Amino acid sequence: MLVALEAPLGMARAEELRRRIARDDEQSVPAEWELTVAYALSCVGELRPISSNTTQPEFLFHSPESGETVLVEVTAVSDKAAHDRNPVRAFAEALGQACSQAGLVSLGAVDYQIGSIETSKGPLLAVPPKKDIQRFFASEQFLDFVRSIKANPKKTHTLQLHYNDVVSSLTFRPGNKTSSGGHRHFQGIHSLENNPFTNRLKKKIGQIKAAGQSYPAVVVFCDNNSSPMRSIMKGWNEFSAVEVINLFLNGRPKISAGPMLIQPGIRKRTSTLNGVLLLTVKSNFMEIFSAERRRWIELKYIKNDTGTRYELRNETIQMMANGFTKLPTINSDPANARVHFSYPDLFGAYKMTDRSITFSLFTLQKVLAGEIPFERFQLEHSDVIAHFHRLSNQGFAVTKITIESCPDMDDDWVRFDFDLPFPQKGFARPSRI
Repeated sequence: MLVALEAPLGMARAEELRRRIARDDEQSVPAEWELTVAYALSCVGELRPISSNTTQPEFLFHSPESGETVLVEVTAVSDKAAHDRNPVRAFAEALGQACSQAGLVSLGAVDYQIGSIETSKGPLLAVPPKKDIQRFFASEQFLDFVRSIKANPKKTHTLQLHYNDVVSSLTFRPGNKTSSGGHRHFQGIHSLENNPFTNRLKKKIGQIKAAGQSYPAVVVFCDNNSSPMRSIMKGWNEFSAVEVINLFLNGRPKISAGPMLIQPGIRKRTSTLNGVLLLTVKSNFMEIFSAERRRWIELKYIKNDTGTRYELRNETIQMMANGFTKLPTINSDPANARVHFSYPDLFGAYKMTDRSITFSLFTLQKVLAGEIPFERFQLEHSDVIAHFHRLSNQGFAVTKITIESCPDMDDDWVRFDFDLPFPQKGFARPSRI
């Protein structure tokens, strides 16, 4: 794809993308998205670079069908700021490691329940700041918790944590094989003004104006593991990405009935942008009866319907959308794009029926080989472990193991089928061979 874009984008921009992708850091996935958008559009039209300056918009797209030229700005959005503010994922991983190192896994499981408070920036969870997480698990408070468990491993133990004026808790449950945890959803959009989409649109509009180009303009938002872009559900006090962008582009009227205000008005924020295109990666990996496992890009276009500087016809937008049907096979989603070196392609994905469990074959191999810690597997596959446990308790035995090939991926599925009866010797104490 990069080679094909060297001519239309120029060697300098192509080399800059190549360096960002190869670094394998936080800029790698955004660079891959820029490459993806440029390649897709090059399949259905002509690309023209604006400048080698990376502070300028990406490129101009000319549609041979409509004869229109569009200024295109690409940007990727993630949940990084939300996770930096609420590092519950890092806390859960550190908890699993600390329990394993302390030898608690053979005695039972430690669950966590994280409290939260509402703030103007959204929920704030009661966990230590990321820089203090390791310090907490080395503290006397946590070590006393471990010592009390080991002194009486058949009793339930609870440790309370006080952060941000809120209480969280760790609970040891004797004999449990799987851990669980709960916390408030915090990655949503709670403010129309202070959120990644509004902030990024303001910045991109400034870059478009500075470019001095007399063309219609479109901003492309790409999913870099952004919960508001992927979610179809949201909290009662949250906004979706589509709502935020639509209000930014079009505003909404004030509605009153006499002296009663029914809906406050919101002014539109721009006539520079003709619209915003949202790109997310979808897959059917969780669909049990799908004959073919695949990923594809889902597109949503939010149009500025309330007046723009330059006209942009729907035919041009449709032509741009057609380019994304011409992409090569998508090998990963944004959430796992940078863990390919540690985890198999299907890590974390699974399918279950009443009497079958299907998950990543290479994940199973790496867990058995000790290359993936069981605690990490447990964290991402708690439903799988719980279903294995449920079927075993109900007297079912594994009667068939099937490998389902995935030719387009560096992984395959392994399916476990269960049936009655569970062999009696399965309950006997195993002996070493």
